[in-house]
Amino acid sequence: PRSTQGVSSAASDVYKRQTLRGQVKYPGSYPLNKGDTLKSVIMRAGGLLDNAFTSGAILQRQVTAASQRNGNAKLAQTIRSSYASSLLTSEDVNNSFSEINAIAELIENSPNNGRVIIDLDAALIGDKDSNISLTADDVLSIPKVIDTISVIGEVNSSNSNLYDSNLNVEDYIALAGGFTPRANKSDIYIIKPNGAVAPLTKSCLLYTSPSPRDRG
Repeated sequence: PRSTQGVSSAASDVYKRQTLRGQVKYPGSYPLNKGDTLKSVIMRAGGLLDNAFTSGAILQRQVTAASQRNGNAKLAQTIRSSYASSLLTSEDVNNSFSEINAIAELIENSPNNGRVIIDLDAALIGDKDSNISLTADDVLSIPKVIDTISVIGEVNSSNSNLYDSNLNVEDYIALAGGFTPRANKSDIYIIKPNGAVAPLTKSCLLYTSPSPRDRG
């Protein structure tokens, strides 16, 4: 008689891996163990090097990348469908189809790296919500310490300057040549090294100083 053999989930997990890059003692690919978290896998890799910039850590996840691709495809289709509907209902249209399609294609072809915003600093000090579980094919990259602040957008000279705790945002904007005439001064935001975006808070007439964790 024929026999049936099953492969246990524990055995199949041998083929699931995760990758650590950058400033850990032993970077590389590691088997994914049940219960692996951001903190535990860094400990398995020998811990952080002295010049590790944990605030700039990046977690890339395959499932998230796929979701991003699907979301971009749906958004592009919505843009095309909305344009087509406006033509059928005889609405005033200021853009040609080629222009609308170019925007849709730009969205469809935008990078989908599966980046998940994490707070590695909080994870390493024991915050359970931040110390998330890892999944198969996750890639955790920890860069070296970054010592610059970059200013981009509607300034006269987009640039990067060395981080100085004595300077505030207004100072860094001045170092970039100040605002252009088209700048919306009430819509300023900070892109943090981990990918999080935060609106800039303003106290009286002075902007707050960037945190050391905002370097990048």
